Amino acid sequence: MQYNLDWEFIMRQEAEGEYPEVVLPFVLNTPYLQKDIQLGIRIWELDAQNLDFTKKVVDYILRCFDKLFETAWTTMYYDLCGNDNYPDMAEHTLEEFYTKQIDFEGWCGDCDILLELNCGLMKEGRARYSFAIPTNYRDWLISDDDLRIYMDGNRAVAANINNDNMQMAEASLAEVWYQYPGIFAQARQEMEKVGFQYAESFA
Repeated sequence: MQYNLDWEFIMRQEAEGEYPEVVLPFVLNTPYLQKDIQLGIRIWELDAQNLDFTKKVVDYILRCFDKLFETAWTTMYYDLCGNDNYPDMAEHTLEEFYTKQIDFEGWCGDCDILLELNCGLMKEGRARYSFAIPTNYRDWLISDDDLRIYMDGNRAVAANINNDNMQMAEASLAEVWYQYPGIFAQARQEMEKVGFQYAESFA
């Protein structure tokens, strides 16, 4: 499915002090979760110089969105299963993690999932972006706030609690989360053991 973003609107929003964001109707289709959603796309530091490359990155993400989102959320699950702070996590299945822990009813805002980019992070031709995902604190607890998962191409590289809507607004601040590629190393090993297939690489 083709999505035509209003790029000029996005650039104008940031210049006017607003979130540089558009919201699209979207169909999320993963093995454990299929749902019609409102997808927010927020792009910081977009200008005429980086527009063409940013379009390429966004096209890649939207084209591979289901597998990229699945990668992010599945990596989060395996990471939490190996985290001593979440001793009960392994008692819950991956399917439960999708159907019980994403809280589409509890997030105030215009979108259900937020895809966020900062053009200042696109160094050396890399696709760097994040998913902000609302979490369910009414069932078994993983976070009483939303989670943000940082992606580099087709791999999840870091995550934190999304308690600041401006985390991606400044490239220098967001850059910190791309400095520790080993954070999810164990989770990725566990995923590979069960044959997880990643999306195509960004080129």
